Amino acid sequence: MPDLDARGPDPLQRLLTEEIALYTRLTELLRNEQQALTQGVADEIVQITAAKGECVNGIQSCENQRQQLLQQTGQDGLLQRQTTDTPLGQSWQQLTTLASQARELNQLNGRIINMRLQRTQEALAVLRNNDSTTPVYGPDGQAQGSGKGRPLTSA
Repeated sequence: MPDLDARGPDPLQRLLTEEIALYTRLTELLRNEQQALTQGVADEIVQITAAKGECVNGIQSCENQRQQLLQQTGQDGLLQRQTTDTPLGQSWQQLTTLASQARELNQLNGRIINMRLQRTQEALAVLRNNDSTTPVYGPDGQAQGSGKGRPLTSA
């Protein structure tokens, strides 16, 4: 059984390095997304979402390759046993830190999206006169009453 940590150009280390680069890019995109969400720049959000999808696909591919490599060599728990005084251990620590940062940023962005959605729904409720499901303006663009009270002309 080959020892992945003792090889020259280590395929596991190369995969970790690639995965670290992808997670670094993903966290950068998530920060940009956060800024675009707070500023309400819809066009940027669409572009960032596409780029995030590419990063996530790349991360998934690297992770699958990494898991397959470790299983093929019978060293499934190798990375968890590494200490930070080895290059492999340092890379694994960096990768897990970046993955945690990406998860936290993604959750924060989700909360921002939910807050904006709630505000939009509240604004729509105001436009619909809170209790009524009829819009303030009719299809012809003319103002519609809410059906409450008396018309002003009969006062």
